[in-house]
Amino acid sequence: LHAAEVTAPALSMPLIRAVQGLLRDKGQGLFDALAKPDIVKQILMEPYAVSEAVDDELVDVLLTPLLSKGAANVVFDTLSYSAGPLPEQQLSDEAFPKEGAPVWVCYGEDDPWTPPQRVEKLLNLDPVERVVRLPKIGHCPHDEAPELVNPLLLEFMERVKNGNRAVGISSDSTAAVLNNAGI
Repeated sequence: LHAAEVTAPALSMPLIRAVQGLLRDKGQGLFDALAKPDIVKQILMEPYAVSEAVDDELVDVLLTPLLSKGAANVVFDTLSYSAGPLPEQQLSDEAFPKEGAPVWVCYGEDDPWTPPQRVEKLLNLDPVERVVRLPKIGHCPHDEAPELVNPLLLEFMERVKNGNRAVGISSDSTAAVLNNAGI
């Protein structure tokens, strides 16, 4: 929950920060109650549009580190991060390289946490060469649709290696994968 994304931040952020502080100070019991396989699986169903991607292996990969000492503090600190730069702020920063640092973004159109209009606006920023919307995919495209994301990653790495600026879909294999998926 970022200050730039809430309504009336001057009014709402003090309340949000108070709740975040309370969770950091007194939230261990709540954390322990939620750090259970069935509950983690249920929580993951919100951001994942492809429910089959939320399997026992994913739950285990995410839950195992959460059961280590100090994990609750890390989670609450992450949930309390509400003032740092958003991607669009970082990409617009003077310190971000204007050349030689291409950016491609793919996102799930059914992501409940990241507004699609915000992601699409990234295309207006100089470093961003490409934004790919993945239909029927949620917050974690790499987990939900690796068959779509992996070809994009390979094409991006090839683009960086060769230094060619991307225009649309340049790789025939990536184009075929995305076209077959209706993208």
